Amino acid sequence: MKENIVNGVAAAVRKRFGKGYSVQFHEIVKGTGMVVPVVLICEPGATTGTAVHIGHLLPVLESGEACLQDVVHHTVRVYEELREISSCADIITKPDKKGILERVAYQLVDTERNARWLSGLTHRKMLDLSAVYRVVVKDDGIEACNIVVDRAMCDRFGISGDELEDAAGSNMELEGFSCWPFSSVFPEGLDGMDGSPGCMWMVTGCSGGDGVVALLYPYYLRRLARRLGGDVYIALPSRHELIVTPAKDGIALEELRSIADRINSIRYTPEEMLTQNVYRYDREKKRLEVAGA
Repeated sequence: MKENIVNGVAAAVRKRFGKGYSVQFHEIVKGTGMVVPVVLICEPGATTGTAVHIGHLLPVLESGEACLQDVVHHTVRVYEELREISSCADIITKPDKKGILERVAYQLVDTERNARWLSGLTHRKMLDLSAVYRVVVKDDGIEACNIVVDRAMCDRFGISGDELEDAAGSNMELEGFSCWPFSSVFPEGLDGMDGSPGCMWMVTGCSGGDGVVALLYPYYLRRLARRLGGDVYIALPSRHELIVTPAKDGIALEELRSIADRINSIRYTPEEMLTQNVYRYDREKKRLEVAGA
């Protein structure tokens, strides 16, 4: 059934928008443990895209109350509405400047892999990553999809880069971040993990996602370093969380990369992996940098 949905949506997207689009089915596990089925549609050349929530359609498809074409039509229609901000009056409650700034959030992406896509977006670089801005759309409190803010949207609503930055920074700071002992998240450890889980911590957003955005808040990195007693290494299993460990504990960087890869493989999709680089926060210099190999 999943394969039929993907093939049907892919054919419809190609017919409507042209070739080069990527269409995939994913089951995203939210921080609450809820599994959300989505169809992820990526524009040509992009490694991140728009996720359309289809969980409410699968039961009626399985029962025969709806057909495959109904699911395909719904998915493409919602994607088209999200793709054209002028058609989003029924998706965003307030399709105006105030409504957008109230909902805008950061998303970090790999700069090199998304270079062509980033050329049309307002964004800011941070080492090998770039922060883009997205309007979060929720369905019954669940993030169903999001609209990436491009320059056309900014021009239409008269939004400056500084206003985007201030709003995204405030919105995500108010949401906050949570820090958990690694052993509480993975009480039995990970297969092939040699390091002691007691020296590692996991950082997530308080809503369960986008924990990697904590890298954009220097004060939070300073607090982590102070809490762990010195410089820290930071690895990114996905866009949703960070692994943090004291640099003084001497964990091998390759081992930390392997742990991040393993978490990504069992909890997330490949598209949610940002980079295999490990970062080091220098407590004395108050600076984040890519750690040496």
